[in-house]
Amino acid sequence: YCAPHRGAGGVTVTMQSNKRKYPRQLKRAALLGAALLTCVSAQAQQSGGFVAGEHSELVTETCSRCHSAALVTQNSGSREVWELRVNLMQSAHGMPKIDAEKQAAILDYLEANYGQKAAARRAALKPEFMPPNPYTTDSADD
Repeated sequence: YCAPHRGAGGVTVTMQSNKRKYPRQLKRAALLGAALLTCVSAQAQQSGGFVAGEHSELVTETCSRCHSAALVTQNSGSREVWELRVNLMQSAHGMPKIDAEKQAAILDYLEANYGQKAAARRAALKPEFMPPNPYTTDSADD
C-alpha cells in the first residue's frame, strides 16, 4: 500500500505505508516474549526456585522444608561458608542431621551454583560524593 505525500518543494512523493507490517511484527515479538517467559518460569518452578542442575532436587527437598528458595539464592559463599551455614542451621535452628553423602551433594550444588562472588558489596563512594559529616570536630578547638 502506497500513500501519496507532499514532500519538500511541493513535490508529491509516494511512500510505502508500514501500517500492516508493524502490527504483525509486534504480535510476533509479543508471542516470542511470552513463550520465553513461560520457559523460564517453568524451569524455575521445576527446580523449586533454584538453578536447575545436578542435585537441585535434593537441595529443594532439604532446604525448602524450613524456608523459601529465595533465602538461599540471595546468598553466595565458598564451600566452607556453605558448610558453616548448614552446620549452624543444624546446631542452632533445628535442621535435621543429614548423612555425609547427602551433605556433600548439597555443598557441591551450592558451591557450583551460588559460589563466592568477587565482591559482595558495591565499591565505596568517592569522598567528593559523600555528604559532610555533621559529627566531625575541629582539632584546633581541643
